[in-house]
Amino acid sequence: MRAAGPLTLVAGAFALSAGLRLAPGLPGAAAAVGEVVVPPEAAEALIEEIGARRAALGAREAELEREARTRRAALDAREAELARAEGELEAAAEEVRGAAEALSGLLSEAEGVGGRDVERLASAYAAMRPGDAAALFAVMEAGFAAGFLRRMPADAAAGILAAMAPEDAYAVSAVVAGRAQRLGLPPAGDGDR
Repeated sequence: MRAAGPLTLVAGAFALSAGLRLAPGLPGAAAAVGEVVVPPEAAEALIEEIGARRAALGAREAELEREARTRRAALDAREAELARAEGELEAAAEEVRGAAEALSGLLSEAEGVGGRDVERLASAYAAMRPGDAAALFAVMEAGFAAGFLRRMPADAAAGILAAMAPEDAYAVSAVVAGRAQRLGLPPAGDGDR
């Protein structure tokens, strides 16, 4: 037996449809053409169920709206707190920047004054007899003594180093060389500072 083709199926559907339309008195004919027959009790139960579902959905919607308003209020409060804290931080940062600028100015001023004093002392040590200056340098911390030697002309620094004990002269020389190397400066005494 051969399977029904699509044309055969379509023709059968048309025939069935025509038969149902022409035979309105047959039971089930109305249901076949798209009308749904629901008993009144079932219709009332269906209407009640739809009403209950609508009420439940309305209640859930109202609950979600309340939760959203509560969360929004909490979020607004957090944003206000963050804005207040940000303002406080910005004010504190501005205060710190002002203090840093003031401190920088004071340090520059002190460095200028201290630098001039160190230059004068370096000149005084350079003018002393090397043995007398070496006796003073021997009791100084090596880094402190190196600061003075760095500001002296090379011949004065050499005389003082020659008059110092070898281990003291080495310690001071190592500090001068290390400082010059770290800062990318020429060796002490270059340029007769």
